[in-house]
Amino acid sequence: MKKVRFAIVGCGRISYRHIEAIQENKEAELVAICDLNLERAKERNAIANCKIYQDYNEMLAKENIEVVCIMTPSGMHVEHAIDIIQKFNKHVVLEKPMALSVVAAKELIKVSKKNGAYLFVVHQNRFNKAIQKIKSAIDSGLLGKITLATIRI
Repeated sequence: MKKVRFAIVGCGRISYRHIEAIQENKEAELVAICDLNLERAKERNAIANCKIYQDYNEMLAKENIEVVCIMTPSGMHVEHAIDIIQKFNKHVVLEKPMALSVVAAKELIKVSKKNGAYLFVVHQNRFNKAIQKIKSAIDSGLLGKITLATIRI
């Protein structure tokens, strides 16, 4: 069975979870990681055990990658995703937020559709037990009609 080949762009705190998830999936392979901070990339590579790059353009030009996980700062997600989709025609997994505006999100969706690239956005908090309990309470009517809510994470 052919494994799906992944790369990670941005080795911040959440990158550990992506590395772990890819490594635990028998149908996936982590090929490379990329971060402008080479020391941080080397630190992540202690568990990733793959190739390291500082420039995703170089990484994607050299490596056979199918899916790119983007974990750069929030304001860069759309720019990086559009660039990677248009230049390299890769599928993209984006950490939240997908974009900082509806206009930017719509543009990203348009670019991914035009290029036949799949676009996935991570929203892992929906699996938190507290979130699931609140959802259940809302769905059952236990909380009545909700007219205002505030959420802080």
